Amino acid sequence: KNAPYTLPVPPTRTGYEDWMGTSYAEYDPARANELLDEMGLEWDQAHEFRLRPDGKPLHFLLEYSLEWLGAYPGQVLELIKEYWAEVGINVTPKYMTEKLIGERAAANEADTGIWATEFAGERRQWASYPIWVSPPWHWYPGLGAGGPEWRTWHETKGAQGEEPPAEIRRLFNLVDQWLASSYGSEEFATAGKEILTINAEGLYHIGTVGPAPRLVLRANNLRNSVRDQGHFIGWWTGVYIMEQWFLEE
Repeated sequence: KNAPYTLPVPPTRTGYEDWMGTSYAEYDPARANELLDEMGLEWDQAHEFRLRPDGKPLHFLLEYSLEWLGAYPGQVLELIKEYWAEVGINVTPKYMTEKLIGERAAANEADTGIWATEFAGERRQWASYPIWVSPPWHWYPGLGAGGPEWRTWHETKGAQGEEPPAEIRRLFNLVDQWLASSYGSEEFATAGKEILTINAEGLYHIGTVGPAPRLVLRANNLRNSVRDQGHFIGWWTGVYIMEQWFLEE
């Protein structure tokens, strides 16, 4: 059974501390209602769902695709819909093809989405790009937490997109430092810890449960491969330079 977990990367990441994975993970509808009340999100006349500050119903779509993840996203979202309705948050799960979600995300039209993050292994993320720890928290913004215009602003050095808040600018800069550092160095660890801290405290990615254990079979005479605790499946092993593996006679 997986425990509640909110961080968008597994606990094997450098800089991870125990409090990060369970930050804001407790089930407390009473406290959640208090916080929503403090935000000024009043209930409608039927006391069923909450209203936006402009008086219109607070509602958004939870868009999902089945191409990669199979049937479970729809089941998870039905649970999320039920739990969130208890505090007046009205959400509608909606299936779309991955192609359509990508198009809507690129146009900044997606409300939010869902995706698995257990394959956010550290070595691959560092060697390619750490898409799970900064906007848009996925290669398709609609599948992650969002912020595509922030990403555009950062990548174009402010020429396009929308300037993000100071904390997100700090996050982008830290990710750049992390990528430029040597793997396993002090700078790598320091930047990595602050990146995870910002993600945990900001809750930009709302997690559900932690990564499930995965069984991996590896021959004892397989050389040049690794035995770390990172993600180790399918094409995600590419970071390990598989063409240099060999079986020792």
